[in-house]
Amino acid sequence: MRSYLRCGVFKADEWADRIYVYERDAPGTFSVPAYYGRGLWGALTASWRINRSLRTYARAAFTSYPFMKGRKSGRAELKLQIVYDF
Repeated sequence: MRSYLRCGVFKADEWADRIYVYERDAPGTFSVPAYYGRGLWGALTASWRINRSLRTYARAAFTSYPFMKGRKSGRAELKLQIVYDF
């Protein structure tokens, strides 16, 4: 099993200053979110090799904006991928 945890805090008050971050994801997919405002983010990506022909990938991510005056709603995401080689 392999796992990766990434998190950070961002401050980009202007839309033109938004931050793009390439994040790990399951094979064949990608995630490049744009962070804007004042908040924090985190992502946990894991992969399991069950046997020679079966692998599982999972990704859980969240974005929260507790530092903004105007309450902006947060976001959570969960992805699951199962790969069977035959």
